[in-house]
Amino acid sequence: MLCASERKQGEEIQMKSNQEKIIALHVCYEKTDGRRIPTAYVSNGEGVERLTRAKLNGFVRSLRTGDIVRLTAVRATDSFLFGLAERGVKLLYTHWHQTGIGKNLPPEEIVATWAKLPNVIFREFQPRPDIAHLRHALSLRGAVVHFYGDAVRAVKQEARNMGLADEDLIKAEPLFKQALEKLGEIRASVVSEEGTQLDTYIAKLAAKIPECEMTRRILHVQEWISAATFVAFSGSFERFPNVAAFWRFCGQSVENGKAPKRTRGVPLHWSPAMRTAVYLAGTAIIKNRANPWRQFYELEYAKEFAAHDTKCPNCKTKQGHCGARARRKMMKEILKRIWVAGNGKRLEAGHQSFENQTVSANLRAGLAGEAAKPPMQSNADLPSPS
Repeated sequence: MLCASERKQGEEIQMKSNQEKIIALHVCYEKTDGRRIPTAYVSNGEGVERLTRAKLNGFVRSLRTGDIVRLTAVRATDSFLFGLAERGVKLLYTHWHQTGIGKNLPPEEIVATWAKLPNVIFREFQPRPDIAHLRHALSLRGAVVHFYGDAVRAVKQEARNMGLADEDLIKAEPLFKQALEKLGEIRASVVSEEGTQLDTYIAKLAAKIPECEMTRRILHVQEWISAATFVAFSGSFERFPNVAAFWRFCGQSVENGKAPKRTRGVPLHWSPAMRTAVYLAGTAIIKNRANPWRQFYELEYAKEFAAHDTKCPNCKTKQGHCGARARRKMMKEILKRIWVAGNGKRLEAGHQSFENQTVSANLRAGLAGEAAKPPMQSNADLPSPS
């Protein structure tokens, strides 16, 4: 259902449609000589034209202030959209489920149908250069972290090949000690354009973006990296029509009773960057007993542990299995709250907040006598969420 403001905006677009050029645009990747080439399909409602790199640039230059482009997909950090917005082009989008268009259709059919949809279902979209800048900084940091991690692992593996199996022995050997120190210096030498450390620079950028502050509060963390990553790599929370779509993009959906995984020849429908960010954030939260979300994790862990013998008989990794399930449930609840807040909504009345739940004595009793991880903690020791 469209709210009054969205309906009014659609009616205003309808009134102007007679004077302005309205073009539907669908961008996809097509394989050519083994490479994935960005290809655009455009339609004015009468015909469809396929545009590759050179023609796409010409199409962008042909647009003028006031022209309308209907996008089949949007991302706040897409540099291509910045170019359109700078030319004064009005960018419109709508959630796919409002169109009635089926999935897996040929791009020509998608864009032709998109051009004929009623204006009332569309809303205006604004690209976010600030979030794009944040994403670039995070990508640079990620490249440095991966380089450092791979190099350190290679050095330690070579040390183990020489019989130095203990971590302290590796650091005591002059050659390997010097190599590890130099790698640390290289990592520290990569700074921002302002000359500050990357983490400091990212925190400065994120502090200026309201969505980052909102996400940081929901996560109950002091550092900015997790919140900044969620915001930058999601491409705007509002582009997801519901929380299930957001879960799916973050790799937290369920397919045939299992988490989604890569399959050769099948395009990914989830973001590896977001899935990694969700996993790292969840792991950090679990390790911090002062984080209020730890209580939610303990509750779900206790439930899973008590019922696991029925769900998975003769499981050889009961503790790890239960911990993974509990972490997944915790992060899905966090993602739900981020999506709700990011779309200016509120949790429905009657929603049972985890802050009001407790780990029952019966569930705790099911853990008695077993070296379950993590060790359960009294609810009285947990701080109330701010």
